[in-house]
Amino acid sequence: MSFNLQDLTQAFMYWSVAHDLARDAGNVSVQAHALGSRSRLHSPIHRDPGEADPTAALALLDQAVRLAERSASPALRSWLLANRAQQLAVTGQATASYRDLEAAAHYVSLAEQGDEDVLSGWDEVRVDAYRGICAMALGRPGEVIEITESVLARTDAGRVQRSLQQADLAAAYALRGEVDQASVLLGEALTVASRAQFPEGVQRVRTTRARYVAGHAEARTCLRLDATGS
Repeated sequence: MSFNLQDLTQAFMYWSVAHDLARDAGNVSVQAHALGSRSRLHSPIHRDPGEADPTAALALLDQAVRLAERSASPALRSWLLANRAQQLAVTGQATASYRDLEAAAHYVSLAEQGDEDVLSGWDEVRVDAYRGICAMALGRPGEVIEITESVLARTDAGRVQRSLQQADLAAAYALRGEVDQASVLLGEALTVASRAQFPEGVQRVRTTRARYVAGHAEARTCLRLDATGS
């Protein structure tokens, strides 16, 4: 919750304490989950590029994946592999990224309800959402659109993470020159994130707008995004 609210100092503290307590208790699953969560503090997927360190994120995820191999549930192993796939994609390691995505899809197919309470919503749709993020990081907008539109069609309208997928889809459309469609999607994403008081979603919209849409006169939601302080 602290990370979603962009309270990064508190998020680091909670994840570090959780890791240390789990290590002392011999709970490998909680250790691995805490390390995987902490990787987001360094990830360019979740942070502005100037604040990110994908090498540090990968190091934490490598450690988490190794820990999870001992006794973690399929759901947790899937989640960790999908997160590592993102960082591999960001660093241009396409083959390794796709390998982790396939492994993540395999493990999520083995997961049962209740395997991990903290990952109760982790399923094939979420793995596909990460697949779309990886395609975006690798500069493949056609793949992003195909994958992410399918993800949105299978995602509950009330789920706040929709704003993240809508922003990623907007970036892909902008890369293909369809700036008007990108602007519509950014407006929808901003509405979802703002109503839910979801700072990460609002920040993703602003970053996407600045990187892919700003400067296009035909972008219909630019004024609206400017009015929110982007």
